[in-house]
Amino acid sequence: MSKEKNEEYYNNLDKRSKEYKEYKANFKEQNSIGLGDIVEKVTKATGIKAIVEKLTDDCGCEERKQKLNKTRLKRRTPLQCFTEEEFNFLGMIFTRDKAPSAPEVDRLIQIEERIYNKRYSGRPCTNCVGSEARRIYTDLKLIYETYSN
Repeated sequence: MSKEKNEEYYNNLDKRSKEYKEYKANFKEQNSIGLGDIVEKVTKATGIKAIVEKLTDDCGCEERKQKLNKTRLKRRTPLQCFTEEEFNFLGMIFTRDKAPSAPEVDRLIQIEERIYNKRYSGRPCTNCVGSEARRIYTDLKLIYETYSN
């Protein structure tokens, strides 16, 4: 009688064995978490997903999740999702025709710092702020558009 190779089988193996190590490496690869998976977990945890499912048959969540999981930014992948307040702020910034003001640029920098878990040592210098602000604006807009499509 051969033993079925399921999760329980692998959990009972010696953790030092080659078979277990190969299983873990394959498991991690198959179950990698993308931005779409993170958004789904947040919406489930906050109850948003349950409310949306009661209001509509198909909200496009699965397609959005797949699109977010495939999203690759030029430089890096965000570690955190936008908060509702950040999402609304970005919507206001991205839907108008005027450039962000200095306080809005500061807020864009704060959002970038939070979602990428990074810290600037200070605001970019006057000569650099234009190109740095454009980069931040572009990166955040790309993420925002995957949320809103």
